[in-house]
Amino acid sequence: MIGMAISLEACQPFENAITIDLEEEPSELVVECYLEPGAPVRLLLTETKHYFDPVNACPFVRNALVVITHQGQRDTLTEATYTSRACSSILPFFDQDSTRFYNYGSDKSYAYTTTEDFILEVWDTAGQRYVTAQTRFMPIVPIKTLEHGPFNADNWTGAVDPQTTVTLSCEDDTQTRNYYRFTLHKNALSKRDTSGGLFSKMAVNPTLDVVLFDQGVFNDGTIFQTSGFNFYNGDWAIGTIYHLDQAYHDYLVTSWAARDANINPFLQPAKVISNIQGGQGIFTALSYDRRRLLVLY
Repeated sequence: MIGMAISLEACQPFENAITIDLEEEPSELVVECYLEPGAPVRLLLTETKHYFDPVNACPFVRNALVVITHQGQRDTLTEATYTSRACSSILPFFDQDSTRFYNYGSDKSYAYTTTEDFILEVWDTAGQRYVTAQTRFMPIVPIKTLEHGPFNADNWTGAVDPQTTVTLSCEDDTQTRNYYRFTLHKNALSKRDTSGGLFSKMAVNPTLDVVLFDQGVFNDGTIFQTSGFNFYNGDWAIGTIYHLDQAYHDYLVTSWAARDANINPFLQPAKVISNIQGGQGIFTALSYDRRRLLVLY
């Protein structure tokens, strides 16, 4: 428990010392791991920090034993290489698009299957901590339509570039609970980082990124989302529909809410819902359909 004293000098002669007791919870392991069919396994392992910990403390958990078990076969992930003892000397693993980095990885890849679980186990050999989780791929829900609407200019002369919206939709099974994530990117999922250094590409923020629960809004068998007027003539629209399990849906919704609350003092703090037993984070398999559309006037 940490005691913090506050002196109210502006209130003299009513100066008082107030002690606020802050509970010091033990640090927890934090896992992020997204399985994709045919892609090497990548995992980010960090730990939670206390309020008064140095802000530049190394977040990575070193020398852990990380194992994924599938169909009775155990795959042990390798820790990233460090060129020195400094945290910044890491040579991390990257995902397929080089937009995210990880400190544990494996060349092992998995085929798409919806019938077999993947089990994750992590042992922190230094801190005597253990976490586990399991997941499986959801059935892929095909994109039904990816199309743009009318441009916001009746007679385009080229002097002013008109813009249009893009709509993404799928068919939904109304007899079951389904969770989705709809994203629309413009031209690319990632872009080249011209600043040089280790990170060659950066993620591009989607023009549309929405998480949906089908029975929360839609009930007629079709789910759709439409972007704002973000697309110009000649742009490529990249539409992706992820079919989520409830664990990943709840993690996304609550982690976004926690992020928003962290930067807005008027929002109530939110607790992130995790499927990592004994820790925090997410272990999930990504099931998605993706298409590209050339937007033409």
